[in-house]
This record gives sequence, C-alpha cells and structure tokens, in this order.
Amino acid sequence: TKQSNRLWSQKLRFVYIQNVLSQELLYQIGLTMIDGIGDVNAKSLLAYCGSAAEVFRQNTAHLKKIPGIGERYSGAIARGKEVLLR
Repeated sequence: TKQSNRLWSQKLRFVYIQNVLSQELLYQIGLTMIDGIGDVNAKSLLAYCGSAAEVFRQNTAHLKKIPGIGERYSGAIARGKEVLLR
C-alpha cells in the first residue's frame, strides 16, 4: 500500500542519514587524533573543506594552502588518512 511504501521510504532515508552522520563523526574523531590539530586548526580545516570527511579527501597540495596547516600538518593529515581509511 501507499502508506507502507511511504513508511519504508522514510526508514531508508533515516538509515541513510544515520550512516552519513556516523561516518562524519568518525572523521571528526580522526581529525582530533592528529597531533597538532587543535580547535583552531580543526575549525580552519572545516571552514575550507566543508566537513571532516572532506578534509581527509583533500590532497596535501590543497591542505598546504589552508592558513595554519602548511607542510607539517598536511603531512600529518595524509598519514592519518591512511590509518583512517583502513
């Protein structure tokens, strides 16, 4: 029936959103575990990249251009990405 289809659709949407939020939370936790990435650098990364997940998708050349990140932290993020994506 239409009502059961609508309920099924709502459940699937909820599961999808829950999965996306869970993944973003894991990336946020991963970001906090990188040495040198404190509140200020994390906010800067999120402002430039849009989400914690997107931070880990960026290449080091892009990350180096973000104020406060540079060579040192872009390398740390790249190493963290390898661990997080295992």
